[in-house]
Amino acid sequence: MILCPVIICRICRTPIENSPHRESSPHGGEFIHDEESSDDSSATSYEYENLAELFDVTNPDTNKDRVLVAAYWLQTRNGSDSFRGYEVNKGLKDLGHGVSNVTDAINKLKAQSPSLVIQLKKSGKSKQARKTYKVTNAGEDAVRQMIQQ
Repeated sequence: MILCPVIICRICRTPIENSPHRESSPHGGEFIHDEESSDDSSATSYEYENLAELFDVTNPDTNKDRVLVAAYWLQTRNGSDSFRGYEVNKGLKDLGHGVSNVTDAINKLKAQSPSLVIQLKKSGKSKQARKTYKVTNAGEDAVRQMIQQ
């Protein structure tokens, strides 16, 4: 597998090769993530450079909200459709807001109606197996509401 950098236009947030601003704009682009192909047009629009900025704007006050904000940032920033619990907690620990039990917080997000997070897969047979999750549309809407408050 050959990995190619995906460069995203800072104005329209599309891959730079697809951007209408490619030729005329001095804004350039920024490195987002490695992808199998640089023709990835599924990169999502995102306005915060790092998790700390989003965390500051949303100011989540519960572990459940902290996990949701971090999961949303990881999922949208990486152009991925999923995340893992340990990735979320690592990002939160880097900010000094680590969660003692990230699985418990994710389970609470899954239990809400509508679910803010869903489990996509589990690798391994034990209860502690690595699980892959996805922030649902309802979860994305909840984070956007936190941003607007």
